[in-house]
Amino acid sequence: MMHVLKKQLSVLVLFLCVVSRSACAEETGTGTHLKDFISTLSENAVCVFIVAFAVVLLLLEILILLYLNRSIKTRQHLKSRMITLSTIYNSLPDLVFSKDKRGTYTSCNRSYEEFVGLPESEIIGKTPLDIFPFDNKMAAVLMETDKKVLTGNVVSKTESWFIYPDRFKKLLETVKTPLIENGEVVGLLGISRDITEHKAAEESAYEASRTKSNFLAKMSH
Repeated sequence: MMHVLKKQLSVLVLFLCVVSRSACAEETGTGTHLKDFISTLSENAVCVFIVAFAVVLLLLEILILLYLNRSIKTRQHLKSRMITLSTIYNSLPDLVFSKDKRGTYTSCNRSYEEFVGLPESEIIGKTPLDIFPFDNKMAAVLMETDKKVLTGNVVSKTESWFIYPDRFKKLLETVKTPLIENGEVVGLLGISRDITEHKAAEESAYEASRTKSNFLAKMSH
């Protein structure tokens, strides 16, 4: 693009130089004085029009090339930003997903794919009932919280057990927030974090503290 632009600029400069030299040439051979050159052009309106039209066309082409070059750079910048965001999205250890206003999945990151056991292409367009057919009760709870976020325009934070047959049992803390466009809720964004070990550590600490308190209470009597 820049090569073409430079070429067109060179053509324009060369054209103007030729005209300028013709206008300023001494009266030797085929040359004319500036006064004679202007007089000739004045007498020949068609020649003037052609020269002006050629200059305008060249300038217009240069402007178009400048605009296209800027558009290409803008598209390249946007593409680079999209790649960066996609890399970050898929590198997050948390489970990230989005849904539309109907509560169907519109995207998810790689961690969510691994958690569900399905590629994103098979998750998009489906509901929790489709993704978790082995636990309709859990799916119904998920859809109920989706509905509250989508209709009530509120942020939801819940803790739910996900029990997979012959796979695993995990406690997830999930935050769902509405996605708003032009003042209207158009979907939701959800982020889930595995807090199974954290919860187990909390319960162990609580149990140890309670045991210690009971022991000290007995020793004081």
